[in-house]
Amino acid sequence: MTVVTDKLNMRYGGSEKGISYLDFSGEGLICLYGGEASGKTTLLKCIAGLENYEGKVIVNGRERQAEADGGIIMLFDDYGLFGNKTALFNAAYPYLVRKSDKAEALRQADELLKKAGIYAKRSEKAKNLSDKEKLMLALTRLERGAELYLIDNPLKRFCGEERKKLFFSVMYPVLQRLGENADVIYATDDLSELEALQESVLLINFGSRKGTGKLGDLMKNPPNLFCAGLMSDKVIFEARLSADGTCPHIAFGEEKILLPQEGRLLDEDYRGKTVKVSADCEAGADGGLTAVAQGCGYLSFEGCVFRSKLAENLLKNEKIDINLTNICLYDYVSEGRIY
Repeated sequence: MTVVTDKLNMRYGGSEKGISYLDFSGEGLICLYGGEASGKTTLLKCIAGLENYEGKVIVNGRERQAEADGGIIMLFDDYGLFGNKTALFNAAYPYLVRKSDKAEALRQADELLKKAGIYAKRSEKAKNLSDKEKLMLALTRLERGAELYLIDNPLKRFCGEERKKLFFSVMYPVLQRLGENADVIYATDDLSELEALQESVLLINFGSRKGTGKLGDLMKNPPNLFCAGLMSDKVIFEARLSADGTCPHIAFGEEKILLPQEGRLLDEDYRGKTVKVSADCEAGADGGLTAVAQGCGYLSFEGCVFRSKLAENLLKNEKIDINLTNICLYDYVSEGRIY
């Protein structure tokens, strides 16, 4: 199965919330990454046929409209449980709503609750379950079978080690199993989950596509500042672009960094202008920059403060020599890559 969106546009009452003319295509297990209000849920709802929109959504070669489709199952970030109904009713609901035999639906629900490890809570109202129990109950709905599963950030209410543990013990096996026989779009706001899955990624921010492809490729050659900023060890700062003869460089404070030309020159329009810069940070003692530890894993140099793994074991105000490598320049306004 393939999922394609073509100039997909959907806004809520003319506000900034929604998605803007978003194009992407993918198949297999697709990871959708973005923060709060980035448009993840809106995109999934459009694909599921739960919203009216402009543009096209094409699933397996067929253009969709806002309509119900038994071949697509969406798991919402709030799980969409019936709080005043029992766990048994919630597990049975996907079968009952399709007019399955009630006794058979309840039997299947009991089996799902046993498999999820919450059979003892079958008579408990969903609203009284713990967050983990609600997650396990919601995941039973994925057992009905579909061609495409849309899973919307199911671990958002968990954090830290608890979230990490639930991802590897619960979500990772579920995603791998579902992906064997169907396509899956998994939305998350946790970068470490993308790194663990190592699948195709769609990066979205405020309703706009910021990148598609393998995460490693996007991070190695970030097409825009949003992608560059995802990596904790990237240095992000502002500098003035200049050149001495044919050698372009960026200048900030008293420091200058020469740029490798790599067969192409910078657009003359950017010479002398302030640009945004991203770079990898490496330890070095060969005449590189000197940074000062700020505590809590942060370094600073020439007024630029950034988080770096190099600072994790340093004492505050301790100095360290650093080199900036894999330097990329971005337009100050559009934040698109220019070098």
